[in-house]
Amino acid sequence: MRELRQNRIPVRFVSEESKAWAGVPLIAGANTLGVMAVGESDVNVRYTDAQLRILGDIGALAATSLEKARLFTETNVRARQLAALNDISRQLVATEAMSNDCSN
Repeated sequence: MRELRQNRIPVRFVSEESKAWAGVPLIAGANTLGVMAVGESDVNVRYTDAQLRILGDIGALAATSLEKARLFTETNVRARQLAALNDISRQLVATEAMSNDCSN
């Protein structure tokens, strides 16, 4: 906790009872999305290297999933925008065609 405060990293939830703590960055490409952390109130708990590797793997999967969800949402927004532009284009073409028919 001291390290987080010294580095001015905001903490959203912390239990004063946490005695063991481990965290991994959530990195997707060049973007750091956040941190995933686990804690334990048992003073006898020590996280093993294997557990830290697993936490790192889970963090990497979580970051990739978050990034894919963001990209999926962005793609859907763009698709709706393109659909709206296509509708407007069709309406303009139809209006112009009707205008040309009326003037002939």
